[in-house]
Amino acid sequence: QECLDLLGDGEDAYYVARKDGGRAAPELGAQFVFNDDGAGDYRAAVYFIRGHCMEMLDHKNGAVYCYKTALQIDPCHTEAFERLIEGHLMDSGQESEVLQGLQFGPNEQWLRLLYQCKLTPTPTSAALEGQPELHVLETKYRLRDNLQLKLLKAQREFHLHNFRKATAITSRMIHEEDP
Repeated sequence: QECLDLLGDGEDAYYVARKDGGRAAPELGAQFVFNDDGAGDYRAAVYFIRGHCMEMLDHKNGAVYCYKTALQIDPCHTEAFERLIEGHLMDSGQESEVLQGLQFGPNEQWLRLLYQCKLTPTPTSAALEGQPELHVLETKYRLRDNLQLKLLKAQREFHLHNFRKATAITSRMIHEEDP
């Protein structure tokens, strides 16, 4: 609660200073930009911290709102995406809606594919069987040795009830990557 108090209440907490000394409300959907001094736009970080505080206080709806807002401001804010998905704060349909609503730049399509792979699989998910996004990430973006992708493969096998394959993948990861 102290953290939320420090961040302030309501929308006023998210107003940003302008160069002329005034204050302006942030625009949702704006791309991540760097200020003249090289500092990044902090609005996504403020929403992420506020969401984390709300999650710790069991305010699920508030946490979801803040994490989604952080992603609207900066789709590359992977921590906000991971809290939404790994924290199981939404159902799979809502997760897909969030991903579809994000505005990625032309050089960020690999991140869209990675987010797609991380969505909670459903028992009827056709993409789970082949998960073409994994193949594209491995080949086009040359991420074949990426530990996150290997873990996603193991999770896919687990959800397909291929427990031996999932165990084999994770065992290789442990023995090859962590001596």
